[in-house]
Amino acid sequence: MNRFYTWHDVDLALKIKRKSEEWPNDWIKYYVFDDELELHISNEKSSDVDAQVLNVLGGWFGNRFDPVRKEILLESYSEKSLKVNTVYSAFGSTSYRIRPLFESEYSKNNSGTPPIFSDGPQIFAFHSYKGGVGRTLSALSFCRSLSKRKNMGEPFKVLIVDADFEAPGLTWLARQQGGFRDFSLLDAMTLIHEEEHWETEALDFITERIREERLRLPVNKQYTEHYFLPAYREEEQLLSMPVTPRDLIKFSGREWLLVDFLHKLGKKLLVDAVIIDLRAGISEFSAPFLFDPRVQRVILSTTSLQSVEGNKLILKQVLDRMPQEQEGYQYPLFFFSMVTEEAEESVRESAEEILALYPFENETEWLSTPDFVKTLPFAEELVHLGKLESIDRKLSGKEFEKIIDEALSKIIDKSLDSHHQDGYIYKEHFLRDLMIVCKNMEYAESDKNDNFLKTVPIRNLTQKFSSSMPTAVVMGAKGAGKTFIYLQIVKKKLWKSFVDEILGKNESDSNSFILPLLSSRNLEMHNSQLINECLNANRGILGAKNTFNIRDVFKKIDNLVITGEMSEESWERFWLTTVAECIGFNGEQISVRSINDFLKDRGKRVTLVLDGLEDVFNKITEVEAQQVAVRALCQGIVPQIRELPNAHVGIIVFARKDILQHSILQNFGQFSRLYDQFEMRWNQEEALRLVLWMCKTVDPVWNIEGDIGAIEFLQRELIEKSLPPLWGVKLGKDDSREAYSANWVVSALSDFRGQLQARDIVRFLGESARLTTQSTVRYYENRYLQPAAMRDAIDYCSTEKVKEIEQEIPTLVNIFNKIRSTPEENRELPFDRESLGLTVDEIRLLESLGVAFKQAEGYYMPEIFRRDLNMKFKKGARPKVINLLKSALEKGGK
Repeated sequence: MNRFYTWHDVDLALKIKRKSEEWPNDWIKYYVFDDELELHISNEKSSDVDAQVLNVLGGWFGNRFDPVRKEILLESYSEKSLKVNTVYSAFGSTSYRIRPLFESEYSKNNSGTPPIFSDGPQIFAFHSYKGGVGRTLSALSFCRSLSKRKNMGEPFKVLIVDADFEAPGLTWLARQQGGFRDFSLLDAMTLIHEEEHWETEALDFITERIREERLRLPVNKQYTEHYFLPAYREEEQLLSMPVTPRDLIKFSGREWLLVDFLHKLGKKLLVDAVIIDLRAGISEFSAPFLFDPRVQRVILSTTSLQSVEGNKLILKQVLDRMPQEQEGYQYPLFFFSMVTEEAEESVRESAEEILALYPFENETEWLSTPDFVKTLPFAEELVHLGKLESIDRKLSGKEFEKIIDEALSKIIDKSLDSHHQDGYIYKEHFLRDLMIVCKNMEYAESDKNDNFLKTVPIRNLTQKFSSSMPTAVVMGAKGAGKTFIYLQIVKKKLWKSFVDEILGKNESDSNSFILPLLSSRNLEMHNSQLINECLNANRGILGAKNTFNIRDVFKKIDNLVITGEMSEESWERFWLTTVAECIGFNGEQISVRSINDFLKDRGKRVTLVLDGLEDVFNKITEVEAQQVAVRALCQGIVPQIRELPNAHVGIIVFARKDILQHSILQNFGQFSRLYDQFEMRWNQEEALRLVLWMCKTVDPVWNIEGDIGAIEFLQRELIEKSLPPLWGVKLGKDDSREAYSANWVVSALSDFRGQLQARDIVRFLGESARLTTQSTVRYYENRYLQPAAMRDAIDYCSTEKVKEIEQEIPTLVNIFNKIRSTPEENRELPFDRESLGLTVDEIRLLESLGVAFKQAEGYYMPEIFRRDLNMKFKKGARPKVINLLKSALEKGGK
């Protein structure tokens, strides 16, 4: 458990501890109330026992436990806390018994008629009597259909809610995109359950949390983003649910609370629709949505007897409660799914039975044009979804989705917008401007450009912390763009301004002043001035009177390293002291909590940003003190800040991944997974996206295939179709046997793990443009970059890439020197280890880094390394760039 919004979360955490060996033997029992934790201890009151209580709770709740006030601090909108009281008893300890409780009661909702919504989003709820009928797929198809529509020129926005607490398929699918979510439907239900006037503070708090949660749904080769409310946050929430939907509606005046809440939440988020995936069956988890006539209920059934009969029972109950005289209510839609040709006759018979339940007089007319009952055809590829990313391929153009589109068009009558672009600028001007843009972007340390591609990791970072203080370690290899993003944050001076820049809307409610605590030593003067301006301006607002300079931080670190300081506690104290000096805090006791209280007392929020760890800790593989320093920062300070409830301080550390791997010697995989969604890694699709973005930067009217949204959301197929004006379809004529240009470029720049860096792409485009402008003959007038120039550009890219990886991984210097000193006749591909004089460990290192790949005939090297190391192919054979990478990735399981 790492989030504590209400007393239920504290109760849940204690239940988990109660079952573990950490639970003290003399703690008999406990009671958790909304303002108090009462501990019963079988011991006499003493200072030792009191100290034990403080120590145990401090270990379990970290910075959320205040030992002075004896309070557990909750992460909420009104700074709530639980007072810890101890009750001493002479009774001995008792064993803890877990009781298997399951409520299955179902009752009709006789609470009257809810008020009609006059505005706000349309609400759709998907239900079925049994699982496995395509309910979740249909809900996603509805969302895709909405995503194709536009409202006032903007694509429809949707709030997707997973309300299936027993089989939360959407939540599991979402985790494949962004890991574990920090806020759930169960959290929201618990908060509104406890607040009588939930529409005020509680709703605002929940809205801020939901803004951090997005789902990327592919639609027509592009990604669309929608708000997402998962069913649960922690698995323990499902196993011990704090509240159920039935709990929320049992009090008078709250009969329609769940739908009212989601409607108001949708209005706050400015979405056009809310889509809810319900629990199957006759369940009180789904009843509040099924019996609310304001909801457009969509019921799905197969042709099986149990499915049809079960859904008829549910539909009859729903229709019996439908108001007959008022407009603004929605009759349920009924879909027969997975219908084969053999089952069509059976469907017609069942459809008659279903339509007979609807309260209309002319049933014959309904049977001929059944608006409320539709059939979805069976398709083998739709049986197993697997990943959200595959839904586009499985649904696009299929009869299944055409029927969904038709049904939705009768509910929402919005005109679709289209956007077309045409025209190219003069080739020489384009090439010249491309060279300038690439030169400015190759090294972030010298870049003056405010425009940049909003990549998925950066969008994840800003969405995750759009309404809360950021606490993250942003990892990436050399050249991934870490320093560039660091500078963009510093330029904005306010975290809110950076979030709004990335998300494209004024959505952020979390404002804090940016304070750069550490930076690269290799910045150009204008960027150093930029950092000083940010520091001076924001420290002035904080009222800091003392002087603070990052150069002084460098000196203090160097001195500590020289003295061989090996204590993590000392390094944590150094980092905290540096933070205190930066914000102007001179208290006697410096800790994460005291720093936070200092800022809270002044009504200020601060986000600390650090970059350049590789510069100041440049001997991380050799000097243990440097490893301890990095570990104390990333595994010590960052988690402490993350644990703060209602934090007024945040921290973002930009660090090369190899620096962290050398410092965090235990459980690095676990550490890495915490921040995986923020890691700045570049795969082939993201590399091509960057290429297209640069084309659009140079030429704002660049034509984008099927353009209905931002470049950030295009899938690879549409990106590739938008790039032929840059480099042609192939490295030759379009009908030649040459390689496809896009595939060749990303393959030539990738290592055998499929990894490449933003700097590689920028460097390649700039050099290709330069070589094209120097060529006297251009054989291909239908493109800007000539194939010969593109092939030759790899030489320069390879030289620079090898230099950088030698700096990043010093062990490679000796290995590469061995290869360079090998006689030319032995520097041939494929090669064997002995011919280059490499040891078993050295070849294994090259394989692990994607610099070597073994096939039956020997080892190969990727183009990005082969060129600089002057490795030739035997007998003048032409390098098979794409096939080699494909084989390497297949062998590696990627």
